[in-house]
Amino acid sequence: MSELIGVIMSGGIGNRMRELCENIPKSLLPVAGVPIFWYSINTLARAGVKDIRIFFRDSIEAEVRNLMSTSLFEFEGVVIKPFFIDKDHDWGTADVLREYIGKIDRDVVIISGDFVSDASLRPMIDLFRAHKATLCCLLSDHCVTGPVPGPKIKRSKGRDFVARVIDPNRLVFLSAEEDFDCAVDGYAWMKKFPNITLTSTLNDCHVYVIRHGTLNMLAAKKGFASIKADFIPYLLDQQNSSKNEDNVKCLAYVLPHENGTVTAHANNIASYFEINKAIIKSLLRVSPKMSVGQQFEYRSTRISCAESRVDEDAQINAGSVIKRSSIGARCFLDEKAKVQNSLLMEGARVGKNAIVTNSILCSDVEIEDGADVSNCIISPRQKVSANTKVQNEFIDTDDINDDWANDC
Repeated sequence: MSELIGVIMSGGIGNRMRELCENIPKSLLPVAGVPIFWYSINTLARAGVKDIRIFFRDSIEAEVRNLMSTSLFEFEGVVIKPFFIDKDHDWGTADVLREYIGKIDRDVVIISGDFVSDASLRPMIDLFRAHKATLCCLLSDHCVTGPVPGPKIKRSKGRDFVARVIDPNRLVFLSAEEDFDCAVDGYAWMKKFPNITLTSTLNDCHVYVIRHGTLNMLAAKKGFASIKADFIPYLLDQQNSSKNEDNVKCLAYVLPHENGTVTAHANNIASYFEINKAIIKSLLRVSPKMSVGQQFEYRSTRISCAESRVDEDAQINAGSVIKRSSIGARCFLDEKAKVQNSLLMEGARVGKNAIVTNSILCSDVEIEDGADVSNCIISPRQKVSANTKVQNEFIDTDDINDDWANDC
């Protein structure tokens, strides 16, 4: 599909997942052992997009260039060009697109750098072409999510409000719940499209196909900061206007359940944590490049491992039990350690007879012998003392000397 350019927006700072992104750049968060932005590149490459531009903050330029020099980022016939935005620029996605608009000379597929899926974008692109659309948005009613470890605090549900005409897939209204702060005058679009379906069960996956000529509108709108919150509502208003004679046509492609087995817009902890576990069964569908990790034969190893991915260079000792978890590179599980429904990032260590349940351990965390960690997020290089029981905590650098660390 040489007539399309892929644009990946991977410069977000992770406002909805600060517990993780204060220590780890969002673009570099691991999913099944690879940085999250790789999945967006893979999705575009699988759809046949040969020219891909990806935008990062310049604070991670060295790490990104090092990663992109590895074979994992080699896709036959695909050219990937990274761009690095000054970290001092407070730019939204529309700002970035406007700044680099001169480098886009074709219709464009814009995809968030936190989109993780084994689904194909080809049917969506075909729909866009067949209807000669201005815009086509990817929506899904089965994006993965789950409970969030750590303290019980009120979090946004991340819902989207959608109005559409099911036949012929016309999108009429789209707004994130947090942007929905005033009454909406729907008279114009309800008059023009009388058979409208309203729902909050569809998630915007932040994957958009946009007609090249439409970008001129964005260039003229200097006040637009966000593609989702500013530019798309503007296009929908243009479509819904009584003066529009179908010159602006906005479509919704609702992802069928048969198109892929797992999909996430991993822009919050709930979806990020869950996709790390849910994707394990689909790794080879995502890409034959993906490693399914170590396999253990219980009779010979005395290691029980189910529905999990254990990195090739992780060390797992006898008697360990691993269930529905992702174990990263250089991780170490001592004898009879138990890890269930958890994510262990690179270099995490779990001591003898220690238990980790429903938790995220960031890089180089150490859980000492006999400790019991449940429903926690633990920042990089932190230690939980031996025989300590910790529940529903976010353990950061400032917590290292807290009293609970030595309680038995």
